[in-house]
Amino acid sequence: MFKVMEEEIISGLVSKRRASRHLRLWSAGCASGEEAYSIAILLHKLISDLEDWNITILATDINPDFLKRAENGVYS
Repeated sequence: MFKVMEEEIISGLVSKRRASRHLRLWSAGCASGEEAYSIAILLHKLISDLEDWNITILATDINPDFLKRAENGVYS
């Protein structure tokens, strides 16, 4: 899944947005938050000038227990 995300989805979005350096991503139903962190790690890998970009990653879920875990940002 991450190979497809990297090679076909995220890399295409980065290429299309390179001029504006603005990117917004939404991870819906992300449970405890690992998905959003994984996307951030992938962006760090793909964008050499990451500090020059305006990137927002929105992670959502409706399970309050998962949201609390994601808020803490501590994973095994």
